[in-house]
Amino acid sequence: MLIRPLTLTDLPALQEFYNSLTEAVTCFFQPWPELTEEVLREHLTDGESGKNVVLGLVSAEGAVEGHGFMWNVDSDKPVLGIGLREHAQGQGWGRQLMEALLAEADAQSLPAVHLTVLKDNVRAVSLYESVDFECEGETKFREEGDSLCMVRRRAG
Repeated sequence: MLIRPLTLTDLPALQEFYNSLTEAVTCFFQPWPELTEEVLREHLTDGESGKNVVLGLVSAEGAVEGHGFMWNVDSDKPVLGIGLREHAQGQGWGRQLMEALLAEADAQSLPAVHLTVLKDNVRAVSLYESVDFECEGETKFREEGDSLCMVRRRAG
């Protein structure tokens, strides 16, 4: 598998990725309140323009097995997210996708990157802490206080 930027030509594969996610994944990973082709098209367009960073974990057959992004890289609070198909989890791909996004953040000299994660997503919290994210408080995903606000500040 290969981690690479996703473009508009990847739209069908990215749609298939999101449409195929199991409930075990979507209970933790739902970047958009409503997923439509137009939402994904805009997301990919923003990646191509540099407003966002949009990466995919792509199989040799061209299937998107994981999706990582950093929204609003030109703002004072860029937001990061990653999600993997269930069968791709636990193999180090999430860490590699996270490291690729953080390398891009560092290349762009972003002072900090933010994310939110459900407290129950213990594996993700552990991954984020292992790449220097720190908890800054709590927020609401589905109910008050169910999620952590985390930030990773660039050294120096």
